Amino acid sequence: MPDVWLETFREVRASSASLDELHPLKLDRWHRALVQLPDTLYMQLGCRTLLEQIQAASGALATMIELLGADKLPAAGPEIARRHIRAFSWHAQAAFASSGTLLFTARWDKDASSWKLECDAVPGTTKTVPDVETALKKATSWLEELALEPKPTPARESS
Repeated sequence: MPDVWLETFREVRASSASLDELHPLKLDRWHRALVQLPDTLYMQLGCRTLLEQIQAASGALATMIELLGADKLPAAGPEIARRHIRAFSWHAQAAFASSGTLLFTARWDKDASSWKLECDAVPGTTKTVPDVETALKKATSWLEELALEPKPTPARESS
């Protein structure tokens, strides 16, 4: 029996439905099968983004399957889809942050064949991880490290 992502890929390629025509459960099923994001990421995406990612995933998979065949792909279908989408961002709760959350972004680096994790609270710092699931785990530990860092106290004016 073919993988669920491959069956779903074929269903998506056969459909020409627009966002207005798609039932939310079908959109959910398609995205979960083709991209397989962890819920932490998935639950922060809107319907338009889901459809855009499904279309990007479908296009990338179509190209790879046409070139290599479905049984000779260099990585799992959902990983190929993620790499083609290239970037995922999510907010994580951070009580110490002024907004109450920190923004994390995982970006695919084709040259390094790895994901690069960044946090908006630490500009210029990048952590390398092998996949999106590890990026989420690393973001959680990074968040814990940031919470433990001493915060500068505002200077008091003398009167």
